[in-house]
Amino acid sequence: MMQSNEQSVSPRWISFPGSERRRDLWSILLLWLLLALLLGKALLPSWVLLPLDIVNQTIPPWQQPNQVATMHNPLLEDAVFYIYPVKAWTAAQVRDGVLPLWSDELFGGYPAIYDTQAGLFYPLSLLYYLLDGATAVDLTIFLQLGLGGSFMFLYLRRVGLRRVAAGLGTAVFLGNGLMVVWLEWQVVHAAIIWLPLALWAVEKQYSVSGDRYSAAPMIIFALAFAMPWLGGHWNWALYVSMTAVLYLLWRLWPLVRQSPRLLWSLWVLPMSLGVALSLIQVLPAFRFLLQSHRQPLTWAESQQYGLLNRFAVLVMPDFFGTPLAGNWWGFDNYNETALYVGILPLLLIGAAVWLARKQRVAQFWLAWGGLGLLWALGTPAYGLLYRLPVFNGLLPSRAAVLVVLAAAVLAAVGLDRLLAETQERGRAWWLAVGVAVLMALAAVYMVWYRGEVAWSFWQRPFLWFMALLTAGGGLLWARWRGWLGAAWFGGLALALVML
Repeated sequence: MMQSNEQSVSPRWISFPGSERRRDLWSILLLWLLLALLLGKALLPSWVLLPLDIVNQTIPPWQQPNQVATMHNPLLEDAVFYIYPVKAWTAAQVRDGVLPLWSDELFGGYPAIYDTQAGLFYPLSLLYYLLDGATAVDLTIFLQLGLGGSFMFLYLRRVGLRRVAAGLGTAVFLGNGLMVVWLEWQVVHAAIIWLPLALWAVEKQYSVSGDRYSAAPMIIFALAFAMPWLGGHWNWALYVSMTAVLYLLWRLWPLVRQSPRLLWSLWVLPMSLGVALSLIQVLPAFRFLLQSHRQPLTWAESQQYGLLNRFAVLVMPDFFGTPLAGNWWGFDNYNETALYVGILPLLLIGAAVWLARKQRVAQFWLAWGGLGLLWALGTPAYGLLYRLPVFNGLLPSRAAVLVVLAAAVLAAVGLDRLLAETQERGRAWWLAVGVAVLMALAAVYMVWYRGEVAWSFWQRPFLWFMALLTAGGGLLWARWRGWLGAAWFGGLALALVML
């Protein structure tokens, strides 16, 4: 048995003592400070987190004569030519005292209230209404990162994980490839960051003793449910809402089964209130979408946009190159391919699968994240969604949001179990299997695409993969063998993930 002096902490459903709450508060403040340092000078006056050089290089009269446009990622045009303009125009209308239901400045007229990405009713749009555009962009991105990280940290603490484990899960949640590449879009983060708050509210309600009912957590759940529909990108909002509702039903089922009279207050009312709050944006949007010219994808087209042909990015994010280096050769675009969560988190998921397989929270995220992975890969399992309205027009790859969410939680659970006072000292077969699976994944795709690029193209990403695999595997092995104490192990694990 591995022995250590730290106190064993199993998942618990109780409030933290005052001193623990203060430490959690300091941890959250540290998170905000790190985010400010990460965004750096973009938060300073005269700087903005938008690639406005696209305008100077591609649009007359700002484009210089005979200037060749160099655009690393063409998809960034969305942030410059669509998302920011509709937000800025909406804000200008509101400042003039006009409720922007209709715009006659586009084609023969345009139902402006339909535009979900304008965020007319989204609370953080107040920044656009009160401040200049550049400041509003920067603060929206910063606040959404900070709020999302804070919510995830509090959720992981609520399910009983140690502070360092919650910190690691938060780092995976904010720093995975999906969250990073969509940073400047704002609306993608707006669809995702509120989910941890909804999960926290469910756990808060679950912790209420006996069959008592607390209205506050359910109101918070309803607000968190509505937010993605008021200001987020609806592709991701669909998956987030599915997760929130499923988690609510699953987690509170024991309470409803024990006291059926709670069915309305724990299930029906919070979901109904959440839907009602979102209808102010959803109803006009759906009315317009029903008349949209966009056609659904065929089943064959839908499968092509799955991640199965790009799954190597799970272990080697630059497997297909990067737009920044000008060597991107992958299918579709770079943003839709981003899935990287880190090597150590993947190994920690293996620890969660083996060591925490009987914990209900781990079981939920293993099942839901696994199903999300099958959907994101474009396997026949996606047919379950494809047959539903709306989903036949969406890309399967966007179900990856379920994968990164589950990875963040499970990596935190895995670290927490390894930090426990005692663990079975037997063979760490789960670690050996995890290392072997990750190496096999890299090898399979390198062989599959061996004729597409020279082997030397993969030299740098493969060396990074092996270095991180060695560091992560060695760290877990040292802890498993009892060579590293909990404090050192937790600190090094968190540092490696942040690296």
